Amino acid sequence: MISRTLVVFIALLAACTTGPPEGPSPPPTWPEDMPSDYHVRSDYYGQAVSPIYHYDYYIVLDPATTDTISFHPDYMESSPPVWIETFDVSTDDLEDLWDLMVEEDLFRDFWTPSPDTLFGAWTRTMRITASGGCHTVPTWIQDTTSANRVYRCVDGLVPEAIWDSLWTWRDRYIAGDTTKTFP
Repeated sequence: MISRTLVVFIALLAACTTGPPEGPSPPPTWPEDMPSDYHVRSDYYGQAVSPIYHYDYYIVLDPATTDTISFHPDYMESSPPVWIETFDVSTDDLEDLWDLMVEEDLFRDFWTPSPDTLFGAWTRTMRITASGGCHTVPTWIQDTTSANRVYRCVDGLVPEAIWDSLWTWRDRYIAGDTTKTFP
């Protein structure tokens, strides 16, 4: 009886672990030029710390509209002020970002999950609309090098003066100045 159960188990395991008969699909080919529907949302979620020290921000880049950063100086459950700043990214910079995303293979269909899920750590995620599809860079991935290069590039497209203002307002918020709104 045990050997029969073992044979059935091995047969089921083999059926579950073999790939499709045609093999893996080839990687998609992305256009060299930035598509007209290109849109990026990059999210940063701060680490799990005391509410007053936590922050999140979301950067939206869209050639068809104004680019924005939304900054939350606290957990959303605390109903903090939301500071939104607008800025313009040049077409050349957006095209460079597109080229970097293609180079770093951010449009892949499969990301290897990270074996180390650090609960309470800061996280990043990105949603990219391009060529009629929506692509997501998930939070917990094994190889973060390519995604991190793109995240740094996206953060770098926000003007330094805006970052300075956001950090100044965050310092004021931490010091107890919660009555003011972002200028």
